[in-house]
Amino acid sequence: MQQHMSRMLVIAAAAIAAASLAARSANAELLDSRPITVVIPFTPGASSDTFQRLVAKRVTESTNGFRAFRTALLRDPRIDWRQPWLDRYELEPYLLLKTIRLGYRHTEVPVTKIYPPREIGYTKMRPFVDWWSIIRPIVYVGLGLRT
Repeated sequence: MQQHMSRMLVIAAAAIAAASLAARSANAELLDSRPITVVIPFTPGASSDTFQRLVAKRVTESTNGFRAFRTALLRDPRIDWRQPWLDRYELEPYLLLKTIRLGYRHTEVPVTKIYPPREIGYTKMRPFVDWWSIIRPIVYVGLGLRT
């Protein structure tokens, strides 16, 4: 299973890179040569940064559940939130992605995360495996592999 997820991650990364290169070469003559500064308040490549860039909408936090949705969202047949692959960290980003894409309004509630001292344990998340769980809905839905 982990090997399958790794293969899917490599395929998704290759597809994103190819699309980026194609868009760059197609629009190169439209851009001027001045540098562009983009300020994003997240660690580059972290889940919230990646999520924002892929959905093209400002999101303060993509991984927690502190947001409000109307219950109608859960009854919308275009949102299949009971899919078995939404079983770890996938559900929150999946719902947020579908909410944005389908034009539903949503509200984020600002929160502060306070992590325990490192010697107690920083996080329950496993590097790469659980990071993939957060990014997976964007890749699967974005590439049309899942609904």
